[in-house]
Amino acid sequence: MCKGISKRVIRMVESGNYRYPPALVRMAEAATSMLRDVLVALSNEDIKLCLEIRRSDKYVDDLNREVVAWAREWIAEDVEKSGAALELLAIGQRVERLADIVTSIAEDTVFLVEGRLVRHGVE
Repeated sequence: MCKGISKRVIRMVESGNYRYPPALVRMAEAATSMLRDVLVALSNEDIKLCLEIRRSDKYVDDLNREVVAWAREWIAEDVEKSGAALELLAIGQRVERLADIVTSIAEDTVFLVEGRLVRHGVE
């Protein structure tokens, strides 16, 4: 995920089109925090933290919807920016996917420690 994000960021900066929505920054910060937390939760077998991580995933999903809406507006303002908007959407998609993977690790940790399934909305 990080490699794909990096490639797209480099392309955007090189093309001079690196305007980005504030929601994307918050999304990346949240996903990074989730990753840091899941490593702690896994090593400490912290179920409470795992469940908090699951709730954080919804926040990242909501921010991703904001990024999509922002990109649509940006394209409507200037069609020539559609390439950069697509790069931003791809970055957002990868950040959202990273948060999904982290959430899966948290859910697997709950199963590992307690033998309890918490996927599909069950806590």
